[in-house]
Amino acid sequence: MKNTLIICFAVLLFSCSPADKNKTSHEADNYVQSEGTVNEADIAEVYYFHGTRRCATCKAVARVAKGYTRINYEEEIKKGLVKVMEIDFDKSGNEALVEKFQVTRSGLFVRTVIINHETIYNLTEMAFMNAELHPDKIREAIKMEIEKVL
Repeated sequence: MKNTLIICFAVLLFSCSPADKNKTSHEADNYVQSEGTVNEADIAEVYYFHGTRRCATCKAVARVAKGYTRINYEEEIKKGLVKVMEIDFDKSGNEALVEKFQVTRSGLFVRTVIINHETIYNLTEMAFMNAELHPDKIREAIKMEIEKVL
């Protein structure tokens, strides 16, 4: 029984650790999830996906991402150049977004459209590693992607 608990703990520990601990928000291009061509105006959209039940870290990611974006891009939000959205992936009606972003659990994404070129950046792993102790890393990654559009 004791060995089983140790093995379970080890599996949990290593499965939750990041694939690349040296990755920083300065390397946001490494977070590209998908790219494509769209017929839309230039825009930056920050998406925070979550389930109905959320842990403290999930709430911290949302607070940092939404708070930073709304405070620092207030004028751009009013002009429609920047959007920030919180999506409950458990609620009916959000299936198209869940599929587009390939969401299976809570996550933070930035979608940019620049001259009809769409890029989706998946900041989830970095955000959850830094939400409580290093929120500036999240803010920096979001800023880097939004500033590409402006």
